[in-house]
Amino acid sequence: MSVSGFERRATTEESPSLVVPIETLLYSGNAALERARTVRDELRDAWQRAGGTATDPTMSSLLDELSDLLDLAVTG
Repeated sequence: MSVSGFERRATTEESPSLVVPIETLLYSGNAALERARTVRDELRDAWQRAGGTATDPTMSSLLDELSDLLDLAVTG
């Protein structure tokens, strides 16, 4: 199928639009905080496996502060 054929088919009424508002793809509010906490935990685990945070006190301190701020934001 050609690209032009795909475009024609995608714009018919029975086909869903391929263009979505950017807001539907972004995190916001509590979902953003929860995702940030998940990323934080995954980052901490990855750094510990690599020996990173233990060897750099500045990075470790910044990650700890970010962790505390994220937890405070969720608990109000």
